[in-house]
Amino acid sequence: MIKQAIVLCGGGGKRMLSITKGEISKCLINVGERPFIYFIIQMLKGMGCVDIVLLARDKRRQFEILEDDIVRVSAIADDDITPDSKITIKDEILAVTDLQDIFVLMTGDQLPIGNWQGFAEVWKPKVAVKIIGRDTGMAIVTKGMIESGEIDPKDFKDMMKKLPNYMMLGTLHVGTSEGLRRAQQFIDIAVYGQ
Repeated sequence: MIKQAIVLCGGGGKRMLSITKGEISKCLINVGERPFIYFIIQMLKGMGCVDIVLLARDKRRQFEILEDDIVRVSAIADDDITPDSKITIKDEILAVTDLQDIFVLMTGDQLPIGNWQGFAEVWKPKVAVKIIGRDTGMAIVTKGMIESGEIDPKDFKDMMKKLPNYMMLGTLHVGTSEGLRRAQQFIDIAVYGQ
């Protein structure tokens, strides 16, 4: 079973500026009564992840309120990551303390709906998980794939070509205002029963 997840939460969210005003990460937009990232964390915990690392880049401090016994924020210092810095997502991943040999890599604006652990057990580590309606938002990768440059951790489209096995999952996606509305409707019904 895969126990570690790396969640990319530091994107600019340009399509959501009307809501975020450039002040907060789109992962922290409330959906229902909680920030969207909360539901991702709960999904990962429910699937057996016991170490969830949020790579938040220059928005690191915004995510510190979410840290608990299994959720932590990237260890790279705020001063090291600026819009002009040369630190890449690869650098951030490799700087994660106790990075496992195999882990889930996913974006923080999509919540996959479905059980990926069983599929991953059969195909690890050569698996990318295709998200319906988007290209890909989740992959099972190894530390070696990142270190060697075999895959680019920010290019999920390229991962789909290089990681030959994939499964289809539904998704909640908060990358656009329409996606946020759909996510709100789903969570209101599924989680809050409204």
